[in-house]
Amino acid sequence: MTRHVWLSLSALLLSWGGVWGSAAVATVPLATLQRQMKTAVCLNDWATAVDRASAMMASPSLSAQDRQALVDFRHALQRYEEERLEIQGIPGCEAHLAQYLETVPTPSLPLQLDRALLRFFGIPDLTPDQLAQQINGARRAGLSEPQPTDIPALSPALLVGTPRGSGVIAGAVSAGVEVFTFVGGQGDRVTVNLNVTRILPGLRYTDDDSQLYLFDSQGYLLASNDDFNGLQSRLDSILLPSSGLYYIVATTYGNSPQLSPDGQLLGWSGDGGSFIEYTLTVTGLTPSGQLALPTTAQR
Repeated sequence: MTRHVWLSLSALLLSWGGVWGSAAVATVPLATLQRQMKTAVCLNDWATAVDRASAMMASPSLSAQDRQALVDFRHALQRYEEERLEIQGIPGCEAHLAQYLETVPTPSLPLQLDRALLRFFGIPDLTPDQLAQQINGARRAGLSEPQPTDIPALSPALLVGTPRGSGVIAGAVSAGVEVFTFVGGQGDRVTVNLNVTRILPGLRYTDDDSQLYLFDSQGYLLASNDDFNGLQSRLDSILLPSSGLYYIVATTYGNSPQLSPDGQLLGWSGDGGSFIEYTLTVTGLTPSGQLALPTTAQR
């Protein structure tokens, strides 16, 4: 997944009126398609997002530049669909999806109009009721907030869901560390790629100098990387010794793990000198639903 694709995705979701903003207000159908495409992206419903993007491209209101931007964005969506990526924490999505919760008890006339327009254009309907169920389900399951762990130096940790053997999540880190957890299977060869999407002024540097660490369920260091591609980091095809929970730590240069003589994490020393926003892609895993895990890993 290249950096320019993620920058375009983040730009779309951070400023809904950015690309195609002037065209989207020209007609109700185009505005509806744009809003529904945002919803589909936030739900990782790539097939529906591709359909909506294709329908928007047919609008005569789009300039040649905006149409080309939409073509590029649709290509990215098609790749996400082919790879069956699960993307969590997309910027702007929490606020976008939350607005539907207020409309669930009393659907209004505009919502009914939206549904009629969707039927007219042959586009699948994502009703607020369906959205509310998914949002509430994720919140009840605790999937949207970092959770405490048994290892203080790896707490809290945010779960990366991998029901298809891969997952993507967004983050931001500066002086501290960000911890993510996933479930892996014995013999899996996991690859973790950190792709910087935005560089902000850090404590000492303004660059994309990241670091990655992989720990097992007991906090033992399995792998680390700094400067795999330029200053960005990647853990490539790391063999997992057993089935269970694993922890990924993302930080910036200058923040290092303190380890016991046998390699178990005790804490962190130093502080990161840079400040980055990024996406973390995890691939090469057995789909989480197919794993027979030890009791301690079933959380």
